[in-house]
Amino acid sequence: MKNNLHDKNLKKNKILKNLLNKSNKNIEDKIVTVKVTKKIDSDRFQKAFNKLLSTKN
Repeated sequence: MKNNLHDKNLKKNKILKNLLNKSNKNIEDKIVTVKVTKKIDSDRFQKAFNKLLSTKN
């Protein structure tokens, strides 16, 4: 169970890294954008993030 959670976290981090690397913005802007979006609309953000992860399998 613990390894499965760790694997999911690694997978999420890898996907985030790939997405951030594909964009033209600098990393600080990207991080701020993600943090603000998550705080403003956390439910929609979580749904979109989970959908993104499921499509990258």
